[in-house]
Amino acid sequence: PCTLFSDGVVLTHLVRVLSYHKCAQLDTIQNAPKTAAAKRNNVRKVLDYLRTEKKTLVDYVFLEDVIVSGDLRAVILVLRALRTTYRNHITTPTMSR
Repeated sequence: PCTLFSDGVVLTHLVRVLSYHKCAQLDTIQNAPKTAAAKRNNVRKVLDYLRTEKKTLVDYVFLEDVIVSGDLRAVILVLRALRTTYRNHITTPTMSR
C-alpha cells in the first residue's frame, strides 16, 4: 500500500502550499493522528475543502476510505486532480543552458 496520504497530514500540507492562502478548515487537522478514525477525519477535512472550495474530487464517494487504506490508485487519482485544479499554480522548472 501507498501510505503517503493515509493520515491526511501530507495531503493537507500539499494543498496548503498549492492554495497560497490560509485555510481555517485545514488548520484543524491532527498532525499526528493515532487512530484510524482520526486519520479518516483528517482525510475527510482536506477532501471536503477540495470539494467545496476548489470544486474537485466530488464524484468519488469512498475516496477517503481508499486513501486511508493506502490504495495507490487513489493516491494517483488525488495527485492528478490536484494537478488539474492547481494547474495555474504549478510551474515546471526550466533548465538553463
